[in-house]
Amino acid sequence: MAAPTTAYITEKGRSGLADSASSMTAVKDVSLAKYIQNTTPTTGEAWGDGYFNASDSLSESDAKIRDIFKLDGFAVMVKGGGEKTFVGFCYSRTSSNGLYHKTERFSGAKVPISTNLEAELLIDGGLNRKPEVNSTATTGNRATADLLNNGFKITAKFRSAFYNATTAHGLKWRLYLSSDPYNSVSIGTIPEGKESSPTTYSAYSVDVDPIDNLYIEAPNTYEVRAYITNEEGTTELHLDNVVVSPAERTFYFGNDIYGAWLYGSSDTYLQTRRKMLGSILYEELVPTPTPVDAGYYVDKVYSETSLGNGYYYVVCNSSGVVTLEGIFSGQLRTTYGHCGYGTTLALALAAADSDADIDISGVHWQSPPYSAYLYSIAYDPNDSKWYNGEAGTIQATDGFYVRGENEFKYYWWQISSGVRVDEGSYGAAEDYEINI
Repeated sequence: MAAPTTAYITEKGRSGLADSASSMTAVKDVSLAKYIQNTTPTTGEAWGDGYFNASDSLSESDAKIRDIFKLDGFAVMVKGGGEKTFVGFCYSRTSSNGLYHKTERFSGAKVPISTNLEAELLIDGGLNRKPEVNSTATTGNRATADLLNNGFKITAKFRSAFYNATTAHGLKWRLYLSSDPYNSVSIGTIPEGKESSPTTYSAYSVDVDPIDNLYIEAPNTYEVRAYITNEEGTTELHLDNVVVSPAERTFYFGNDIYGAWLYGSSDTYLQTRRKMLGSILYEELVPTPTPVDAGYYVDKVYSETSLGNGYYYVVCNSSGVVTLEGIFSGQLRTTYGHCGYGTTLALALAAADSDADIDISGVHWQSPPYSAYLYSIAYDPNDSKWYNGEAGTIQATDGFYVRGENEFKYYWWQISSGVRVDEGSYGAAEDYEINI
């Protein structure tokens, strides 16, 4: 919202100042702003419901008006009845204060300030302006990299104009020395400046894109700027040129998830983005960038992620590109050894010596030719499938598997595409069900 009509003596109409201006080309009407005193005195950076306190001297009140509205100065007029008014001006449209006022607010009327110096009046008395942003931090500390949050940490102060609410504030970034347009992300809105202090951030982490369609990537340098916008326009501040370095990450490597989990040794690798999928995982970058070998990389630190809770892992191809990511529960496979196998139940049973004592250790499985059909298979609780070992991705061969529970009973199950599809017992009246 622009300054309200209550902030003016007359919202529109040529003032005596405008009528006596030395430059009358395309002169616009000029409104006269009221002097508005705070109802309650304020201290520090806060503004009250007015521009100055009753106890302020003339110089103090004038300084506050210039600061609040970003004016190089203002001309004072006293209306009939002794009411004091003012019209703000700037020495030029490109002065440090002039840049806070959009071009349409300048009247075209220039009034002499001193010898060889003129100023241009503002049609709204100077009450509307762009918001402001600054930082008291030193160069190198105003913006820093935050790779694992896909963004930057900023230290800056944002402040709305007195009468104009902030519609967006945040940061802009692009690769250093790039001619591409800046990307931008908004932190949010800020109410108009009355009765408020600046919105201050200290090493505040800003995620440039929560869904990672846009991303910060290492190793790179980025130009980072702060911006703040209202209906009058946008103010920007260059924060820093930020160097983004890879993040170190400890993984256990293996040819498959179980090989990594059970037998992999830990090493430190270099993560180049927050979102791993589609990025490259490196062994080192100096002296030569070296992508990791193809395989599985498991982080053995338990974590809660959007993928689920457990142990995060990635799969990389031969170029080090992450092609798959997931969560491993950490549950190990249960191995069942010395299973008689056959493509039919009869063949699986034939692998067992029904005349001998058969126990779960499998020590009494018959000698050749049937001993060639003895298998060890493993059940994986993570995907509820059967495999040919405690590690590896090869599923158990389709068919029937038989194991002895004791000298009188066998139990069997049928596997298809790694899934148990049938089961039963043999050599006893009652059925036996494997508890899996």
